[in-house]
Amino acid sequence: MLFQGRDSRLSSVRPDPILPGSTWTRGTRRPGLAGPGLRCIDGEVECGYAISQAELNVHEVSSEETAGEDGAATNAIDGNPSTIWHTQWQDGQPGFPHHITIDLGAGYDVTGLEYLPRQNGSNGRFKEYAITVSVDGETWGDPVATGEFTSALTPQTVTWPEAAGRYVRLTGLSSINGSAFGGAAEINLGGTPH
Repeated sequence: MLFQGRDSRLSSVRPDPILPGSTWTRGTRRPGLAGPGLRCIDGEVECGYAISQAELNVHEVSSEETAGEDGAATNAIDGNPSTIWHTQWQDGQPGFPHHITIDLGAGYDVTGLEYLPRQNGSNGRFKEYAITVSVDGETWGDPVATGEFTSALTPQTVTWPEAAGRYVRLTGLSSINGSAFGGAAEINLGGTPH
């Protein structure tokens, strides 16, 4: 699998922990690619283009820490892996599940999510997850993907068959270190606009 993109803020080549021997390439321009973002190539199956983080907004979040640190959910879509979304820990520690709902800004056939865990600490790294897609941000069907992230600090990719929607919810069901916290350094999404 190869993700190739146009977002120069995220230029790097990294091993893909989900598919050993594969890489993610970012910041590369390829002739003929329409639209912003990443392109996933898996054999002959195209998984879509990355949706520019500039188009994304946090629609809703189960919890975020804004008193004890800057753990706002918007940090997960700011293009800066040094900032994080972290669930609340001061004056309360809500347990799992934790979720973040992202508004894509328009309708897409959504095909993938890239999760970059927190880089500077062990709290807040999701292990088990479920991903759902919604047209209206209120009605949610069955998950388009479920599974487990690894403890790797590299971006982790989840792909699925096209699911039409404008809203994507990443729900963490447990954490790598067994704590009650969840979060992300960066979340990127892939799909094709309607």
